[in-house]
Amino acid sequence: RIRVAGSADFEIELEGGAAATVLDAKIAATASCDIDPEAMRVICRGRILKDDDVLEACGVKSGDAIHIARGSPAAPSAAPTPAPTPTPEAKPAAVAAPAAPSAMGSGCGSGDPAATHAACETVRVTVKGPGGIDVEVDFGAEELVAQARVVAAERCGLRADQAHLLHKAKMLRDDSATLRAAGVASGDVLRVA
Repeated sequence: RIRVAGSADFEIELEGGAAATVLDAKIAATASCDIDPEAMRVICRGRILKDDDVLEACGVKSGDAIHIARGSPAAPSAAPTPAPTPTPEAKPAAVAAPAAPSAMGSGCGSGDPAATHAACETVRVTVKGPGGIDVEVDFGAEELVAQARVVAAERCGLRADQAHLLHKAKMLRDDSATLRAAGVASGDVLRVA
């Protein structure tokens, strides 16, 4: 656990142990402050730390404080391809069309409005990303975290392999977990960092 001081004081918990980097701290901090990691400056003992610096090597240990300040975003090495702007009549890419009734069995797509299945449940979340991106996205509750990461990254104009998903101050690391298993529910916020 590391204390973070800035416009608001809070604590973050890093899963990297001794190998946790400044970038890991920035990503964890985005859940508690409204600064994108690209614009965050992490200061410890009067020194601005770089993203790839290992916190332990910089003398930061559990219980210590780091300071976060808003800086200008670093220039990207390659400009991300902007995500396509969805049209109002377009269905979000994250929501798969229901399968034919014969493939789904009873319930989903069966025409029986009283029948419900967990697989049919839609979870509407707000995806927040770098540069003030704030968009609502519909996912299936049984979609995998990996699938949600791809869609959320696309909406933010990022590559999925460089994006991290945060939910309620925790990084979603288990790509094989469903959104339901990860505790994601309608109305929640997923932050892309």
